[in-house]
Amino acid sequence: MLDLDNGLKVRDNFFNLSVNNIILNKEIKKEAEKENISQNDIYFREWYLFENSYDESKTAIDLYLEKDLSEDEKFFVENFKNYVLSIFKVKKDNGEEYVLLNLINNQKYCVKKDSTDQNIDIGEYVLARLIPFDTNTYFFTNTLCKINIDSNDQIYSILAQFELDYPHSAFTDNKNKIESSYKIQELEYQDFVEFFGSDEIIVSGDEITEKLHEFYHYRYFQKKDKNTGKTIAKIFREKYGSHPSIPSIDLPINLMELEEVGIVYDVIEGLNFLPWYGVFKEIFRNENFKEIPGYKKCVNEYLKSDTISSLPFKKVMREFPENTVKVIKDILDRKRFNIPEDFNKLMIKYKQKTITRSLEPTLIPMPERTKALLRAKKTEEFSGLHFYEVSKKYRNLHKYC
Repeated sequence: MLDLDNGLKVRDNFFNLSVNNIILNKEIKKEAEKENISQNDIYFREWYLFENSYDESKTAIDLYLEKDLSEDEKFFVENFKNYVLSIFKVKKDNGEEYVLLNLINNQKYCVKKDSTDQNIDIGEYVLARLIPFDTNTYFFTNTLCKINIDSNDQIYSILAQFELDYPHSAFTDNKNKIESSYKIQELEYQDFVEFFGSDEIIVSGDEITEKLHEFYHYRYFQKKDKNTGKTIAKIFREKYGSHPSIPSIDLPINLMELEEVGIVYDVIEGLNFLPWYGVFKEIFRNENFKEIPGYKKCVNEYLKSDTISSLPFKKVMREFPENTVKVIKDILDRKRFNIPEDFNKLMIKYKQKTITRSLEPTLIPMPERTKALLRAKKTEEFSGLHFYEVSKKYRNLHKYC
């Protein structure tokens, strides 16, 4: 097991990788230009090191693990992937460690004071990314940042925005929230199928907002619970004094401008928005798929996309297994392709990044963004905050500090 000094040395060498590794530094610069942000921004560089991938599914952590490290060092670095990014309140100062309360998942973390040069006081709020050092303690990374607030209302508002910007933070070390999310997601899936008559619909991009509004208005304000005879909105109002807001989902403009988008609801993955989904399905349904213009490009775009999971491929495989084999063999120029063995290998090759993402719900139980509702403890029974990760995107952390 690493001692404190060696652990800090390994951590610092990892951050130096973004400067010293020519290939990685070049990729960071390219991504910074795309995001229109300085490549020297410490928040951006840290985001890239921990959250972005530069070579298919390869991350900076994977690159660092290829170096000549001891087994203890490798174990430590591998655990970087289990980082905790959140807003914390400093609860205690134990001399060598701070005790921080994660305000998103309500868990406490012991963090080595030597892992930061900054002094923080009990009662202060900080934005930080923590990495596990051993089974009981953590290190700060580079993003320790004090949050100055004028009132409790302000921190509630900041927390609501943070959970919206970083939805995965809600599930870190929080099995109860994951279970609660999946329960709500399953109920919502059932309502989606009941309302639309299927778990998927195909609409034009400019119809997405209207269709979702119609669905959530039905779910919240029209459908009545079989046991109570009340709608979600009525139950919510009786308990919290106001109606729940209908969820809104921010989607990229280019998706909204398409002539055809598939809205697919999956029990595990939640809402998916798939461009040209009707064409995609027709390729796998039609035995004369080669006559469909651009069929190869369409399937290849689905395969290579970072934002489309394995879900559409699983659906066509179940619906049209024989034709799916023919299409894949043609697209990949293969003589053999067996289901499920080769199909699973194909998904691992092209959809590795989305596999991990799909293990978490896409619906977060969360109170409304007001002081009273943010203090409520059981609002997850009635409302949910949705997110749809359109792409791996850098969210500027400066706005919280």
